[in-house]
Amino acid sequence: MAAHLDLSSCTATFRSEAHHEHPRRLSYLTGVLAHPSPSIGDLATVRCLKVTGRIWFKNNLDFLQVMDEESREMNEFSVGLFDAEGNIRSWLVDGGPRSGSGCWGAELSVGDMVYIEDLGVKEEELGRGSSRKLLTEDHIGYKGHAYVWPTPNARIEDKLEWFHQRDAIVAFYRKNGFRRVGLTPFFAYSPDPSHPSRNLSAAADPDPPSKAFESTTTTAPQLTEEEETAQYPLHFAVTSNKTPSVAQLIHAAYQADRTSIRKRDPRTGLLPIHVAAASENVHAVRALLALYTADSSGMNVKEDLGDRNNKDGMTPLESLESSMRSGREFMETLVGRWEGYSDEGLRCEWALRGAVGARLLGGVDTEDEYVRKRKWGFQAAQQYDMLRDDMDAFKSPRPVSYSDLMHSAFEYIPPAIRREICKTFYIGVYTIFDAILYKVPHPPHPAHQDLHPSPRPSLSRPSLSLLLRSILDLIHCTHRITITFIHIHIHIHIHIHTLIPFRSFFGPSSSSLFPYASVPFTTTSPSASAFPASSSSTAPFPRPHSPQTPTPTHPSPPPPHPHRTHNHTRNPTHQPIPPHPTHNPLQSPPSQPTRRIVLPRERR
Repeated sequence: MAAHLDLSSCTATFRSEAHHEHPRRLSYLTGVLAHPSPSIGDLATVRCLKVTGRIWFKNNLDFLQVMDEESREMNEFSVGLFDAEGNIRSWLVDGGPRSGSGCWGAELSVGDMVYIEDLGVKEEELGRGSSRKLLTEDHIGYKGHAYVWPTPNARIEDKLEWFHQRDAIVAFYRKNGFRRVGLTPFFAYSPDPSHPSRNLSAAADPDPPSKAFESTTTTAPQLTEEEETAQYPLHFAVTSNKTPSVAQLIHAAYQADRTSIRKRDPRTGLLPIHVAAASENVHAVRALLALYTADSSGMNVKEDLGDRNNKDGMTPLESLESSMRSGREFMETLVGRWEGYSDEGLRCEWALRGAVGARLLGGVDTEDEYVRKRKWGFQAAQQYDMLRDDMDAFKSPRPVSYSDLMHSAFEYIPPAIRREICKTFYIGVYTIFDAILYKVPHPPHPAHQDLHPSPRPSLSRPSLSLLLRSILDLIHCTHRITITFIHIHIHIHIHIHTLIPFRSFFGPSSSSLFPYASVPFTTTSPSASAFPASSSSTAPFPRPHSPQTPTPTHPSPPPPHPHRTHNHTRNPTHQPIPPHPTHNPLQSPPSQPTRRIVLPRERR
């Protein structure tokens, strides 16, 4: 290959193919950089997943589901950066310790996304700029951003070699304008030359906190369970014993060695309080906090509770919140029903927030009240408290303007109804949240319940019939109250003018009262994705395969196509996959998403 190869004469071509199941939201994008000389041919190839219809995810709250069905890599990407609506996680852009360089913001919640799944370059072209030219082509779209997880393509058993190759790939993407999102392993690129990320030098782009522990993980011997228990007894105890007896084990270890409760695991940097919090072990958390308080050797509880010097870069409270959030998203995505935060997790949260002097959400005074109000995430409790506190706004019989109240609860009420709010109407809305918070029975177990979820998250996840009955019981003595039922479990508005018979709610004339009527869901298994194989002979570039990550439990994929450079194919037979039988890709997407059973993500 000539050393003076002129890349300006090369042509980059891109081909887009609509996703077989979500044609309005997703598409597969392939790009090829070709030299005009047939003897040289293709220099580099790129394969991407493009997300263009983000409004569908925001309306249906299924971004995590769809990405999880696509691939394990896309599951890691979506859960690590976004919520169910496809909005960027707040702690990655709020300027706090976990936002890294702070160059990214809410702009990542809008616009198109191009996720680079595979980039290949001919071996003789490595370092000549062909891959850079392919990446810098204008194919991202309006207000779009490109994303990548820069890791080696193949599985490498030697950890040091794996880290070396990963660092080289990270340097390549940084050279091409990609910058880390927060402290995650993912990088993003903005096509806007004035974006802060474009003015951030590669040297100023931070590394994740886990990098500081890589040297330890590569040199430390693999411990057996007995050896690990002997070296880190408290770490092992708080994860394996969640009964009250764990407090005795902690006290015994403390009496034998007072520094044991502050001993780090050198492989992770985690203190026992981190592990206890992440495990939602309330007995261990209470015992450790009690020892911190009682110790007279100068231990600073706030110092350890604010410690981030670990592979996750999180405090004990953040580790707990991450565990609770992951559990919720797992249940909502896999099972389709979340039964609220666990009492153990909430009691851990109460104890940790009190120990660090953090604001107790909801303005509660007791632990039991905190557990009750926080069970469903405080949405109903917060709305209830705000509505109750502003009752003084109605000092006369005259209606109050919505702009004078500005409660988020009224955002769910049709604009035509909320223009002028009477006191009776206000009491009705207040009563609904009172019913959610105090009157609705605990939802039954999913095994005895229809598992078809709603496209919108509920405030407390009660069944609709139980909630309606509770509200009707509360107002059975009230005459002529107008209530707008806020969307709980489904987008649905019920306008009650009098205590009319219950059957009339669902009669033929009630279509105007149900502007967002729900439709039944179907349960299907995930289908394979169709993506054409590249025919160019290329050398591997990024493909996530960390040596620390256990091998997935999915069936082994078939051998790759001889001309493909990535480690697996979605459609190895290269046969076109027909559209989903319940949806014509030429028509608009259905108003509600199809429910699927998906696999949990594995923790890296």
